[in-house]
Amino acid sequence: MSIQLSIDGFEQTLQEVEILIEMAKECENNNQIKYGAINKSAFLLLASKFENFIERILEDYIDSICQLNLPCTQLPEILLIQHTFQLLNKIESYNAPHKHHKAKDVFKDVGQLWVTENNISRLDIKCKFSYGKHGEKEFQKLFNIIGFNDIFSEIEITDREESLYDDISEQIIVVDFKGKINSLTNLRNNILHQDASPNLDVNMIEQYKKYIGQFAQKLITLLNTKIIDLHSNC
Repeated sequence: MSIQLSIDGFEQTLQEVEILIEMAKECENNNQIKYGAINKSAFLLLASKFENFIERILEDYIDSICQLNLPCTQLPEILLIQHTFQLLNKIESYNAPHKHHKAKDVFKDVGQLWVTENNISRLDIKCKFSYGKHGEKEFQKLFNIIGFNDIFSEIEITDREESLYDDISEQIIVVDFKGKINSLTNLRNNILHQDASPNLDVNMIEQYKKYIGQFAQKLITLLNTKIIDLHSNC
């Protein structure tokens, strides 16, 4: 199967963040104002591009499923439900005599969606963060739309730390990525809306970058597996 989601664009963004991190390191000891400004810029770039990546990759995931051209009965039910909600949302705007023909078309589309074996080549599902809303609840809500009840359980983020009992060996720890998302959001909002200057350093930004990059990689793998499974079962 040729359909495969890619992380290439987001990895380029992470490289841009890394450029800012390197610039910050160069002035860490001789220009604290410049150091702080570059760190804030790197952090905001990372946070905004991560949200953009999530929206884009979920839309690409839905488009990839549509390219499979599967019968209605073989699509995940949650996608049919979300598509139906989008269709029905149009009804209110058609509640006028001269627009009733458009309302009839919507009802026909909904009927065919649930009672026929027609193939589906388009799903009208919006995967966007609510304007002005961020954080783990909004993050999870976005993944609920495509059928993940708890994306933070589906994708485990790990790190390495030195063992308490052995100066040489390392142990794998599970990262509270949900907490990282909330921390990221709070810092982002304080910078943008409170004109705050949080005590950001390059190590903190590099850690966020590492965890976000790991999540993105694992998300791509998870979504591609879902697409392959759908294709195999058709």
